Amino acid sequence: MTLHLYFARRFLVTFLALFAAFFLMLSLFDLLEQIRRFGGTEASLEGILALTFLNVPKSVYRILPLIVIISAIFYFLALAR
Repeated sequence: MTLHLYFARRFLVTFLALFAAFFLMLSLFDLLEQIRRFGGTEASLEGILALTFLNVPKSVYRILPLIVIISAIFYFLALAR
């Protein structure tokens, strides 16, 4: 049972690290897109950030299978060492 928990914890750490990296990257890309879209108007930074963080989960949901596959590859490569 302990070995199973070790494997699950290692995979979870790998998955969360990749999820955070992709979330940060998508947030920055979407923030730039929102700034480009509302740059000429009187939009505040708080409003643009709110729109960004409302739009990012849609993008993350679309690439979630990719994140799982890449994290599994990284996990098994780490186990092979």
